[in-house]
Parts: sequence; C-alpha cells; structure tokens
Amino acid sequence: MKRQALVFRHYDGEDLSTFAPILSSCDYEFRYINTPREILDEDDILSADLLVMMGGPMGVYECEAHPYLLEEIKIARKRVDADKPTLGVCLGSQILARALGADVYKGPKGKEIGWRPLTLTEAGKESPLRHLSPEKTNMFHWHGDTFDLPESVTLLASSELYKHQAFSLGKNVLAIQFHPEISEVQIAGCFEDFTEDLKGFGNVEAKLDELRRDTAAHAAILERQNAIFLREWLEGLIHA
Repeated sequence: MKRQALVFRHYDGEDLSTFAPILSSCDYEFRYINTPREILDEDDILSADLLVMMGGPMGVYECEAHPYLLEEIKIARKRVDADKPTLGVCLGSQILARALGADVYKGPKGKEIGWRPLTLTEAGKESPLRHLSPEKTNMFHWHGDTFDLPESVTLLASSELYKHQAFSLGKNVLAIQFHPEISEVQIAGCFEDFTEDLKGFGNVEAKLDELRRDTAAHAAILERQNAIFLREWLEGLIHA
C-alpha cells in the first residue's frame, strides 16, 4: 500500500516540482492542500504519513493578513510533537521554526536570490544534505526572511548571507530554507511573478541575465543531486 503525503501549497507557482517524481518513486501518493483557500482538516493532516510544506511570498509574521498560517503553525507543532515525518521548504521551514518557538523576521542582510552554494555543518555532512554539498552542486535561493534557530534542533547548513538555512529534529523533521526542488520552468515563473524582488539588486535586467546564465549552468546538476538527497531522507524516515 502506498504511503500518503499531503502538501501545503501557498502559491500556485510553488508546488513540489522535481520532488513529485521522487515521492512517487518512493511509493508515496500526494495531494495538495491550497491552504489560503481550503479548510484545514487537522485530523486528516495529522494522520498523513508525510506532510510537506512548500514556499510562498507571504511571511510567517503576517498572520493577521494570512490567518491560515496560524493553523499551519499549530498543526506543524502537533506533527513535530508526535514525531510525524514533516518537511518544510522556504516558507515551510519558517513555519517549522515558528512552530518550535523561534522568531521569524525579515532578513537583515536583504533578499537572498540566486545560485549560491551551501556551507554544511559537521552534522549536515553526515545527513542526506551531504548530497547538496558545494562540491556536488550549487543551490538556488529566493527568500527575504530568516529565523532564529529553535532550541533542541540540529543546524545542518548555512549560506553566505544567512546562518540558519537548514535544521533537523531527529530523523523525521527537516526544514530547508533553500530550493533543491526548483526546476528551470519554475525559476522562469519566479522571474515573471516576482520581478519586484530583484529591484534591490540595481539593474533588474542584469540580475535576470545572471540568473538565467546560472540556471542554465546549474539546474540539471541540482535536479540530479536533489533526487539522491530526497530519496535518502525519505528512506530514513521512521513511521509509527
């Protein structure tokens, strides 16, 4: 019998992307929950074999404008307390950080957008994230927020701008601020939908040219390494 995965989708352009075929190959069926528009069934979400929380342009500190985030934070906390497999990507990582009691806020060093390598901690080098090490692949970033490191978690990765890029709690909880799942098509959508984010870099067209060149150079390699990373993480999960 296939395992059941639920996916919180906050914005139509940020779906599972290259995660999808990997989940399928690891015998997961998945279903999207478009959290800004759908009622969250807590019992259904807590019973799922895996919860994946994807990214989005909103901030965790904007719960007044996006009240569904409060429900997500509450549900994420309950899944963590029950040691249920949970993966947070970008906004999803920030939801996990907040669920574990840490502050989430605008990054003081500005937006981190583009291809920049990760720096793995010693624990990161022993985790599935080792397949995303700078010796094996570059990494794609597109975020303006960051978070304090929650207590009791293990820091796995940092970047040049932001120290807290990935953390784990045991085998079943993983938060990653960056985008290993990104595809060339999805990146092109970011260019179109979030051009405003690039204005802080000065010449927008020059930044877009840089991003396109780097994407052509690195996207295929990242897709290959991402498949190895995610498959290993999924195979290491402990299901009740």
